[in-house]
Amino acid sequence: MNPQAMIQHQEKNQAFSHLLRLPWSVPVGPRSKRSMTNFSVMAVAAAAMKAKEDEEEDSGTWVRGLPAVGMKRKGPMEEKGPMEEKGALLVEGYSRLAEAIASLGKIYEKVEVAKQRQMVELEKQRMQFAKDLEIQRMKLFMESQVQFQKLNRLKRNSQSSKCQKPDSLVF
Repeated sequence: MNPQAMIQHQEKNQAFSHLLRLPWSVPVGPRSKRSMTNFSVMAVAAAAMKAKEDEEEDSGTWVRGLPAVGMKRKGPMEEKGPMEEKGALLVEGYSRLAEAIASLGKIYEKVEVAKQRQMVELEKQRMQFAKDLEIQRMKLFMESQVQFQKLNRLKRNSQSSKCQKPDSLVF
């Protein structure tokens, strides 16, 4: 039976007309429009904790603390004049600021890499889900077609048996 005739036959049978209205493909709309701010905040926090742990393992980092304001330093700085001392403190402050910015850049880079990995993983999961959903839809369609054919056979058999009964009753 060609597909056109099959569709016309199905349209005549009202019991299966709802199957014709099923979509032939799975609609996959755009992903959620929610912002990923919660993920970003959590990722930044996780990366910061990881970076802090890494820095704690390194004993020679600048994180030990900045010198308190107004404290006198001991050593070669005492021999310099007040202007030279302020200049040295500024240079040291700027170098620490540069280190802090570089550290923040590394943390940001780690967060972005982790975010990218998670987005790739989510996309893989979404594609697998769409594939599984399409397979399930196809199985459902095939099962309904099998049931439809069984009903048609039963209907034909019952009609043919009704026609044969009067013939068998002939004396």
